[in-house]
Amino acid sequence: MSSVSSQSLWYDGYDPEWILGTRWGSPAEPEPPPPPPPPPPTLPPDEEKVAAVPEPPKPIKLKSPSCCEGCEEKMKTVFIGLDGLESVAVDFESGLVTITGNVQSEECLNLAKRVVKRTVMW
Repeated sequence: MSSVSSQSLWYDGYDPEWILGTRWGSPAEPEPPPPPPPPPPTLPPDEEKVAAVPEPPKPIKLKSPSCCEGCEEKMKTVFIGLDGLESVAVDFESGLVTITGNVQSEECLNLAKRVVKRTVMW
């Protein structure tokens, strides 16, 4: 026969190791929450205003003598193919051609000279 004690066969009440589970180590503690992500970098107030609003390009002014309204219409249509062009205003009486947009002044002058050879910068 085997030597088994009578205490091991019967449960005789409260056993703190059995209830708390200390035989297998202490109960697991919950993991702490991860730290919050760092805030995005911000510009100082002066730099935010500069970065948010780009400076508009200066208008290009040309002096182009016009003899008729046909010259005025030709002057408007010659600038249509330019990249970055916003608007073209031609004043027939004063001979002023105002070009607004992100365009080069030399390129505008060369295009205007195709219509009226005596065109110069204002």
